[in-house]
Amino acid sequence: MGWLKAGTEGINAGFVTQVTADIASIAAATVATTSLTVPGVAAGDFVAVSPAAALSVAVGVCHAVATAADTVVMSVVNPTAGALDPASAAFEVMVLKPGNCRLT
Repeated sequence: MGWLKAGTEGINAGFVTQVTADIASIAAATVATTSLTVPGVAAGDFVAVSPAAALSVAVGVCHAVATAADTVVMSVVNPTAGALDPASAAFEVMVLKPGNCRLT
């Protein structure tokens, strides 16, 4: 896990880490959710999730939300006409802590 810094004082603003998830089978033309365990994340943190490499099937990450301590819920869409079962994959997660970053 690497920490992001903001400002000259080196305020801890967030971090980037990699987690692995095994997304369950997704029905045709459906959005499903899967929970990611992300140590250090808290409800209300801003999160961005991206696959670390190409996914095994034609699914896409829609969005992600930090819902509780150490938990991010990621939405994944299957835009195809058939059910898809993605293989386990690594995801890069960027976490920004509100209140530690300010625009001036």
